[in-house]
Amino acid sequence: MTWFRPKGAKAVVPTDRLLEIARGVATERGWPWLEPVEIDSESRSSAGVVWLVRTNCSKRGMNIRISIREPDFVVVSAHFLPR
Repeated sequence: MTWFRPKGAKAVVPTDRLLEIARGVATERGWPWLEPVEIDSESRSSAGVVWLVRTNCSKRGMNIRISIREPDFVVVSAHFLPR
């Protein structure tokens, strides 16, 4: 199950685009993509929103954390947390 929880009540989350980018990064680096996935706003500024995509969010370990900046959808950071 994939779900998201934006911090701002009026936030419009580009879920499909964020998941597409995050899955691409995970595949490229050979990281396991485990459900459930959480999408949350990490920070907001006049430059846009930075979204955090986190896999296996109900468990500790085997998590992927990818920060993606909107509106240009640039990957700001990507980390695999094996434990």
